[in-house]
Amino acid sequence: MKTAQRFLNEITYGTSLDGLCKNGKIVEEVELFESMDGTGILANVEMYHIVINGLCRACQLENARELFNEIPNEGLVPDVVAYNTMMAGLFHHRQFLEAKKLFIQMEGNGCLPNSRIYDTVIKGFIEGKETETALQFLRRMRERKFVPMIRDVVVAITGKFEKLNMNITVAAQFLKIGCLLTESYSGTSESSIFAAIILIRLSCGLLLKDDNVEALEEMLKRAAT
Repeated sequence: MKTAQRFLNEITYGTSLDGLCKNGKIVEEVELFESMDGTGILANVEMYHIVINGLCRACQLENARELFNEIPNEGLVPDVVAYNTMMAGLFHHRQFLEAKKLFIQMEGNGCLPNSRIYDTVIKGFIEGKETETALQFLRRMRERKFVPMIRDVVVAITGKFEKLNMNITVAAQFLKIGCLLTESYSGTSESSIFAAIILIRLSCGLLLKDDNVEALEEMLKRAAT
């Protein structure tokens, strides 16, 4: 009976934390999380996910980082979801170097990345205009046979073309990303649609910004080979 009651309480805490997080009640969420001390109910990794996510959304990045670093001290092992949650917060606050370091730390600790965390990292670097780094991670993702969530990545890419402030080098890197995405989805109608979006937006950006038609045509020829 005690075991069943404890299990029920863990579910109740987890559900309550999640509800507070989704409703933006971060202060109450943290208070509830801290109130677990002395109850005999131990926080699990999933609860840490929820609270870290809430803190990141509330722009309390340092508190989120402290809580993330606390996980091993509680005898728990951060899983790929915990790393993904923390990295998403770092990217949101434009701490690109810290996010990259955390990815390296994750692998060093023996936690293998999955497709979702690669999506987070690639999208984060694209939104930060760190196109070369995004390309590196996209290549690594494909080497591991993961398929990117093309919609999220493409939205991040095409959003950058609205400002039309790319030079030829950056535009070429975006084109490479588009080609790799197309290769990942070869043979599917979705790949052709989104590759077209990338190339159209890219061409508009180049034509309006640099008016370098020859350079654009050359890149498109290379992409087609």
